[in-house]
Amino acid sequence: DGSLNRDKLRQQVFADAQKKQQLDAILHPLIYAQIEAKVLQLKATYCIISIPLLIETAKTDFVDRILVIDCPMDLQIARVQQRDKLTKAQIHSIIASQASRENRLAVADDVIENTKTALQLAQQVKKLHNLYLLLSKA
Repeated sequence: DGSLNRDKLRQQVFADAQKKQQLDAILHPLIYAQIEAKVLQLKATYCIISIPLLIETAKTDFVDRILVIDCPMDLQIARVQQRDKLTKAQIHSIIASQASRENRLAVADDVIENTKTALQLAQQVKKLHNLYLLLSKA
């Protein structure tokens, strides 16, 4: 029916590094072009672009600041298991193909700790929003 079978694709690309590189080479230029086109249309004071593979694609110069939403790996694994119903082996395979937590934190300008309550998370987001508003005026 033309829809993407995400499970099958995930199995293939994380089992074969060459297939993952091929898929990345096809998708990443298209994704970045679409992001850039959308950003150029914005009239907002600032915007946040969710780019899960920003570091891996060596596109950190594409943005002004890097925000990392962080949590310990064991919590990340538990959340992915609950959300996507993947095995720990599948999750570890995916994580191994990504920049490490340490690398993400090393390039981060801002970090939100996603380990607490929704209220505490909202407080962090509000504080960061206010900072971004100030920075956008500078």
